[in-house]
Amino acid sequence: MPITSLPVLSRFETVDADHGRIETRRYTAIHDVEWLRERHDWSGLKSVVMVESQREIDGATTRQTRFYITSLTLEANTVGPMIRDHWSIENSLHWVMDMVFRDDECRVRTENAPANFTTIKHMASNLIRRAPGKGLTAPPTNDRGMAAPSVIRRGLLARGSIICSAATRSA
Repeated sequence: MPITSLPVLSRFETVDADHGRIETRRYTAIHDVEWLRERHDWSGLKSVVMVESQREIDGATTRQTRFYITSLTLEANTVGPMIRDHWSIENSLHWVMDMVFRDDECRVRTENAPANFTTIKHMASNLIRRAPGKGLTAPPTNDRGMAAPSVIRRGLLARGSIICSAATRSA
């Protein structure tokens, strides 16, 4: 819930100790951003959030600082967990794309092909997720590790979509 009278700056810190590592995250929400809004013509800009992360694993420490701009008017203790949840979703999507579509092994690299191929894989992933049946995290795959065409077709047919198939050559 938005706060009507925000401080110019708010801070929030979390510490997680799990899987042999200690992660500290410091969130700083800056609400005095009129100068930035005017400079870049960002009419909806309300806050800048800085996240300072420190990770300790086996005595080695790494640090990272990230900045976010937002139209939200929330204090650091509210917006911090929202940012963390967003990355949890992103990481989950990456896992599914890699396990189902072998994304990390994809060698499509010329012109617009990578963006086009990614869009098609995301569409297929969404169709598979919406397919009737059990909630599949990683649907059945063919011998190349790709989602089985029958699963994709079932997802398309379940929504009354038009199926366009292309002939493929096997190597």
